[in-house]
Formats: sequence, structure tokens, C-alpha cells
Amino acid sequence: MQGHGNQMNPEGNVPFIVDEDYVLCDSHAIVTYLADKFGNDRWYPKDIKQRKNIQQLLQFNNTMLNMRLKDIMAPLVHENVLVIPPEKMRGLQESLTLMESLIHDEGWLAGSHPTIADCCCAANVSCCVGIFPELKMPPKVASWLWRCAKELPGYDELSTFNIKEILAEVAQRMG
Repeated sequence: MQGHGNQMNPEGNVPFIVDEDYVLCDSHAIVTYLADKFGNDRWYPKDIKQRKNIQQLLQFNNTMLNMRLKDIMAPLVHENVLVIPPEKMRGLQESLTLMESLIHDEGWLAGSHPTIADCCCAANVSCCVGIFPELKMPPKVASWLWRCAKELPGYDELSTFNIKEILAEVAQRMG
């Protein structure tokens, strides 16, 4: 990133948004900001306990799903590594297994309907499924992801685009 964009986003993070003169450079910060600014209570409730539960789920997404996926993908994409260490795949599998315990009986991460936590986690779980079909998807996670695909607005377009883009990048690096 060069020029004016580099001044607004010096770390070069993706995604980032500019809303008038306000710049945000983290996906979870962006989604919570947009939900507060444009959304209703359904996606990111104002109730402090519900909100903290969603924030905890966003942290799970960031520290477990995203980081473990990134630990596998970064060497493939940036270092031309061709073999994924088994312990990294086990870590990703463990994250999915742990996620199963976080899904409520109503079928969503934070209760009876989807929230921004479901949107964010669905992005990473979709990448896991699309890139590593050999992963054993825990039953509740598989059912939850199916619900996400059916009920989250724009899910199909976004998840398919991201997975195709990632796979194309890895294929290009591998020759």
C-alpha cells in the first residue's frame, strides 16, 4: 500500500474502512462499528451481557480459528512451504472441536438467532472446509455452518469468493 492509503492504514491491514474521517483496520472492530452505526440490536445487542458474550466469541474466532488458519496458510502462501506440519492441522481440528461446545442448543453461537459472531466465525470455518476438506467437521459445527449458508445474507458470494481466491493464490505459489 502506498501514498494516502499508507498514511490512513500504516500497518497495511486488510480489511480496513474509512468512514468520513474515521479509519478502522481490524475486521472485528469494523463489524462491531458497522453494527453499532447501521444495525439493529439483533446482530450486536445493546444488552451488556449479550454483547460481552458476542465479544468473547469474536475473541475465540480471532485467537483460535483465525490464528490457527493463518499459521497454516501463511507459510503456504508467503514461504512456498508445500507440507503442512501435522501438529498445525491438529490445532485447527482442536479449534473446530472446541467450537462445537460454544454452539447453543438453538443452533447459533450466541443464542437463538445469528449475530456478528456467527458471521465472523463462519468466514473462517468456511475457509477451513474449502481449503482442507479432510478436516473432521464436528456435527454441531457442520449443522451450524449449513444454517449460516442458508440464513446469513451474502454468505454464498463471500465464502465462495474468498475460498477461490485463497486456493488460486496457493496454487500459483506452488507452481
